[in-house]
Amino acid sequence: MSTRANGWRTRLSPWALPRTALDALLLLSAFGLPLALYLTTLAPSLLDDDPAEYQALLPLLGVLHPTGYPLYTLSGFLLTRLVPFGDMAFRVNLFSAMAGASAVAVVLLLLRALAVSRPAALLGALGWAFTSSMWTYSTIAQTYALNLLLIGLVLLAALNAQRLHNAPSLVLLAVLTGLGMAHHSTFWLLTPALAALILLDSALCRLLLRPLNLRLAVVSAAALAAPLAL
Repeated sequence: MSTRANGWRTRLSPWALPRTALDALLLLSAFGLPLALYLTTLAPSLLDDDPAEYQALLPLLGVLHPTGYPLYTLSGFLLTRLVPFGDMAFRVNLFSAMAGASAVAVVLLLLRALAVSRPAALLGALGWAFTSSMWTYSTIAQTYALNLLLIGLVLLAALNAQRLHNAPSLVLLAVLTGLGMAHHSTFWLLTPALAALILLDSALCRLLLRPLNLRLAVVSAAALAAPLAL
């Protein structure tokens, strides 16, 4: 492994969380600037097609079309109860804006975890935030912004598990993977890569095969993914 790769393993905190005021400012910018843009261009109320379904059913804790998106439904329902302003359709749109901006912040953390410089990481995260697809997903009631947030969190958790090689990081990876699978069926496409990451890392593989860790990981992922199968 290169010296630079060894360096970022010891230099960055777990999850690449900010250690300095500058890093905290970068993270705040990666969240706040996209959120400001998404809020400015947010759909103000009712939409049509799938977004209309989400706007109608999330506030009622209703059942969406297959696969049902249980995590999206539960999270959206909670947000519509916590936000004290705007009609219900607006609040569901707001959920996408918050999830999208959070996904951008996670991308910044991912890039920093991969030893990308601060300016390049911020530019990369913001460049992704302002793409037409990401902008669209974050300004209407849709499932995709939350899906992208969960994918980013799982990738960050995978990097963290590879760095720390301990049971809590592995179980956390399993929990986040289960949450992702409980949200959107496309998330299952990520599981072969996660399996390969563990199988190709001998230390992680030995850690996972310990009976207690294996049971915790399997039960955590299965319990959270079960709503999607139902």
